Order: sequence, then structure tokens, then C-alpha cells
Amino acid sequence: MPAIAARACIAAVLILPLIAGCSASKKAHASAAPTSPPPSTAVASTSAPAPSVPASSAPTAVPVAPAGRTGPPGGPVPGGFQPYSATFVSAHTGWVLGNAPCSSPPCTSIVRTEDGGVTWRGIPAPKSAIGTRYSNGTASAVDSLRFADAVDGWVSGGALFATHDGGGTWHAVAIGSKGSVVTGLETAGGAVYATVDRCAPTAASCAPNTVTVYSAPIGSDTWTPISAAVSAPALGNLVAHDTTWYLPTTKGILTGSSAKQGRTLPNPCPAANGFASTATIAVADSAHLDAVCISDGAAGSARYQLYGSVDGGLHWTASGPSHIEASGLSGLADNARRVLLMATSSGASQILRTTNDGTTFTNARINAPSGGLEWADLGFTTPTQAIVVLLKTAFYLSRDAGATWSAIRFS
Repeated sequence: MPAIAARACIAAVLILPLIAGCSASKKAHASAAPTSPPPSTAVASTSAPAPSVPASSAPTAVPVAPAGRTGPPGGPVPGGFQPYSATFVSAHTGWVLGNAPCSSPPCTSIVRTEDGGVTWRGIPAPKSAIGTRYSNGTASAVDSLRFADAVDGWVSGGALFATHDGGGTWHAVAIGSKGSVVTGLETAGGAVYATVDRCAPTAASCAPNTVTVYSAPIGSDTWTPISAAVSAPALGNLVAHDTTWYLPTTKGILTGSSAKQGRTLPNPCPAANGFASTATIAVADSAHLDAVCISDGAAGSARYQLYGSVDGGLHWTASGPSHIEASGLSGLADNARRVLLMATSSGASQILRTTNDGTTFTNARINAPSGGLEWADLGFTTPTQAIVVLLKTAFYLSRDAGATWSAIRFS
């Protein structure tokens, strides 16, 4: 039976999404002074519940924020705000990391909603450039945002920043050795996980092919390596669900807990033309996993095959026929209610949806501009609410399990 069939209960999340990414850096300095607010924001205090939703799995029970700890009240949303990354901890409370024009760069900004995206407020952001690593000429650029609850959050990429007051203040956090880059960060089950790659600080680029998985308790800035350095021709996106993390590689899917690395699950993707590929995975619950394998890429398209597991990834079965889609897959999300979403892009940017274990996929109704812009942080907040970012362009919400999407106005 495929992974997205017959699921009775909602699982712990992890993905948005997201969704959740890859990248490069300078050294992050421990315990830096709190950073200044973004172009048009506020100063101190918030609230709300939560699992973090980025880009690769199903929703979970809502954690409770520590009593008496709140975030900043917020100020106006900066004009011209462009979204890069999003994270929601409940159907109502979420944040979006982005950029906005300002007179004194860096112009990195964060906006927050507490009513499901109806209204937004600007809150302080780390004083760091934003953008895909090195795309703007700086190794320390950040491009990913995650919150675990209403107060504990992280901005990552070429540097790592943390907040423990809902975004009122941010501080740089040390992780890895000099030149380390956070290529992925997800949170679930009371812990936050990161994949850390080491790049030369002067490198023109950083291909993430040797990483170490680190973990920290929610609320702590002390990060501990919990895996050996992992080398593979291609590494997938880090996924976290409940108390387990997953890292797809060409050699298999590495798993572990907040304390250590565990077993390596088999790679569901068969070798094609003598080359192994890396799966993109989503976790519905501890038993049900989904994987998409891509092969035969050419002229902006590729062959997709969905696989499912009902025993925690020990065995995989092809689910539905293979099909040709846009070659860029940047997100996979399962709502644990038989709905699976894929975010693809090439000539066009599309959200594909199946409700029958991959027998057929349909295009979700989403008004995305042409040009094949990349998606980020696709994920479910609840079984019916999903989020996704079209990089530097728009943030979308769905309230019908990904069938239709609405672009959200920030101001």
C-alpha cells in the first residue's frame, strides 16, 4: 500500500516548507548584540501557538509557547516587501522573511500575521543581507525562516540568527567551524535541526555535498553535531517529523534523533543511466513516507515517479505511473489525508496535486506569473491550510488542501 493511502490521524510536521533550501557563508559569531529592526518596524512583544511549517510534510499538534513570553507588537509592513521564506506555527500565526527597499542596506525584513494572513505587521529582522548565497556578492546572506512556537525562531543561510522573544531581538549563533553554511534548518518534537556545510569564506560558490547534522533544544543556542560528516554527489533537503530527522542522499536516507544519527533507509530512487538520484521526501507520520524520484531531465522537463512507504521507509513501492513535468522540483507536502502537493517550475511555476496516490496529478488553481520562478516552503499548516512562497514575488495561502490558492497582500 502506498504511503499516502489510508491514514487515520494527522501527523507531526515538518517540512515548509520548505520548504524548505540550500546555500553558503562567513562564520556566525556567538552571542552578538541584538540586531536592529527592519526598514519599517517596531520594537518589542507577540503571542501564539505551533508546529513550524516549511516545505516537506504533514501538520501536527500545536505546541504551547512558554508562559509569559511574547513577541513585539509590530509596526507597518515595509513598502515593496518581497517574500523569500515563510513559516506558520498554527492556522493563524505565521511569519514571512523578505526584502524591501530601504535607504540603509541591508534591507532584510520580517512580517507577522496572527489572523491567518488577513493583516500583517512588520517586526525586527536580523541585520544581514538576504538572498541565495553569494547571489548578492556576500557570503553571509540568509534566505530561510523557521519558528518552532510563538517565541523561538531562526533565520539561516550563510549565517545563523536566533530569537527567543518572538522576533523582538535577534542574535548571531555559532554553529560548525569557520566558514560553515546552514544549508537546511527544520524544527519538530522539541528540537531544531540544521545541516551544516563547510565552505571556504572566500569561495565564489558552495556546493552542498559534505554536511553534518546539528541539533539544539528549542530555546537553546547550544548546537551539537549528531551525525558524521555526510558526503554524497547530491544531498536532499532536511526534513524533521516528531522526534526524527531525515536527510536524503544518493546512498540512502539518513535518519536520527536529537541525540544521534540512526539508521540509513534505502534510497527509493533506482539508478538511471548508471547514476543514482536523490529523493525528495515528505513525511505524513512515522510509518507513512512519500518520495519523488526524477530522471531523464531534458529541455526543462523530466520524468517523475512517486514512491510510498508504509513501514517508515524500510521498503518502497512505486505509486501510480511515471509522468513528465517541469524539471525543477522545489517542494513536496503531504497533509496525512490523502492529499500530496508538488511545487515544480521550469517554463512555468505550478503546484501539482494528487488525491489518489499518484494515479493522476492535476494543476492547482494558482495565479503564478510565467517565467518558471522557483518555489519555497511548500507545506501544510493544517489538513486544509497550505502555504507556499514564489521567490521574491508572492506568498500564497490555500484553505482547501491545495486545490486553489490566493496571493496574500501584506499591506
